[in-house]
Amino acid sequence: MFLIFQQSNCNMKFTFLSSLILLLAIANGQTTIAGKWKIVSIDQPDVYYNCMNDSMSFKEMAAGFPDTTTQKNTAQMIKATLCNFQFIFKSDSKFKFIADSILIVVEGNYQELPAKKIIQLSNKKSSGLNDFDLPDKIKYLFKDGLLYLSMDGNDEEFELILKKDE
Repeated sequence: MFLIFQQSNCNMKFTFLSSLILLLAIANGQTTIAGKWKIVSIDQPDVYYNCMNDSMSFKEMAAGFPDTTTQKNTAQMIKATLCNFQFIFKSDSKFKFIADSILIVVEGNYQELPAKKIIQLSNKKSSGLNDFDLPDKIKYLFKDGLLYLSMDGNDEEFELILKKDE
């Protein structure tokens, strides 16, 4: 009888904790990653680019962009390529990354790990002109209705900020 009570008590604790986590997520304005997401901005170690208002700022490596012509060319390249990237996370744990501007599509499975704030990608298949790959783990965070994805690229971390496409 004590064992039954313990099991029932554990189920109640689990239900209570699950409800509490859900309420905290709602209170913090967080949502699920399921949906179609478009890039709002790109934050790299040397450049920040906002696709919505077409603005750019240079950081640490501003020396690599010495004149306004180089800066304008960099902005145009980012706008033409990165700003068109999309992430689609379906409710059946399938994902699609679409980079139309460079003719790449990556599809596979994903698992959202909210406690670790990680999206785990698996079974990735790339189609397009290049053999393109995404990292297996992407850190994520919801803030003000936006989805922040942090990834490693060329030994440097960068961040994509995305808005849900309604």
